[in-house]
Amino acid sequence: MLQPQLITESELNKARELLTALKRFAMSGELRKEFELSLSDSLDIDQPPDMHETEALRDWFTFEWLDDDDNGVIDRFISEGNLSTDENDLLLDWVDSFSGVFEVQVATRSSIRVRDLETGDLYEIIPDATTDTSSLRHGQFVNARLLLLGDRFIFSYPPMLMPNRSAAIEAVQRNRIYNSLNSPEVHEEMIGEIREAFCEYFGSDETTVTPEALSETIQGFIKYMFFVRLDPETDTTMAESFKSQFNEDLWIPALGPMPPEISNASEVTILCDEFDGIMFLPEYSLFKRVFETPNPNSLVPAWRELVWAYIKDPAIPTAAFERVAEKHPKRMEKIMSELLEEEDFSINHLYCALLHFKEPAEGFDDLKDDEKLWDLFDGQKKMAKAVKAPSTAAKSKSTRARGAKPASGRARVTASPAAGGTRKKTRARS
Repeated sequence: MLQPQLITESELNKARELLTALKRFAMSGELRKEFELSLSDSLDIDQPPDMHETEALRDWFTFEWLDDDDNGVIDRFISEGNLSTDENDLLLDWVDSFSGVFEVQVATRSSIRVRDLETGDLYEIIPDATTDTSSLRHGQFVNARLLLLGDRFIFSYPPMLMPNRSAAIEAVQRNRIYNSLNSPEVHEEMIGEIREAFCEYFGSDETTVTPEALSETIQGFIKYMFFVRLDPETDTTMAESFKSQFNEDLWIPALGPMPPEISNASEVTILCDEFDGIMFLPEYSLFKRVFETPNPNSLVPAWRELVWAYIKDPAIPTAAFERVAEKHPKRMEKIMSELLEEEDFSINHLYCALLHFKEPAEGFDDLKDDEKLWDLFDGQKKMAKAVKAPSTAAKSKSTRARGAKPASGRARVTASPAAGGTRKKTRARS
């Protein structure tokens, strides 16, 4: 039996200092804003989290959050430079950290051994006063994140003690549910189910209501979708199927407050897109009317302000434009040409123009520059497509440019950080 690698107190202190610097980096600058945004998106709480919950949320962000390019906090920290080879290697080991629920099997001054309740795997933990491991006892259950150090592990932050085995098992089951629901396959299948149910319930893939009726309308659809509608194959509702699969009642959170753009509108269109799912679009009926008539001034006097708001607001998805462009491409081209003061504007540059205003890139202040870059990449893509598959020139809507991301060895985690149990795919060290 191999003896565990000896980690000196100096090495342990250096690892702790590196971890402290990493978490400090995660809570600074632009990353701090991303953390606050992730926090507001992930939680629906009436009271602020307590000290342990706050630490757990920061820990989740440090190791689980990914940006649109699949880069996490560690990636950005490494890119800052000024790290030794040993520090760089240790950080890459931490990319594959994981959190879970563990049973303490051994707890002494020199050794701590825990068993993962989900997998049964055993892990040797280096005792560390920083995370108060001295308080651990045999038979306890803890929720924690493990970071590799040598051939053993350290806790990322003080482990949260669970009251009993029942609470620990319940947490494991909850983690399984979150991980299952957050898989890309399940997400895609769920959007398809939602859209099918939406069309059944409303008779179309979009419906328009007043802001006052929005909450009641959505709650009615949710009740139909999850608790009334029967799956033709199983003859059960989604709630019943969920209960059978996870042994837990399906809980649907209440609809939160809407932003002023929606609550102050005269009407709101609820639209269910086949790729983006459900979205709320203020004054969308008026927006569509702009492109349905050769003289929008007569029907929508303030049409310029309305369309500009749709162009610039990052919360308005490109699908709102795409659906109209499919029906009225020439009118869309004419309106955009007039607003952008670009006589030769092409409908082929619609997404490029929207991206230019919704997500402006540094160094591309002129729309023409964005369009040239767009044409360059689009031309290269068409050449590659012609060489590889000249018979498949038809462009599928599913390949429309929406900031699609390349395949990554790491799984994007969108579960609530408070869930406390996510596992990322291993990323090969380059």
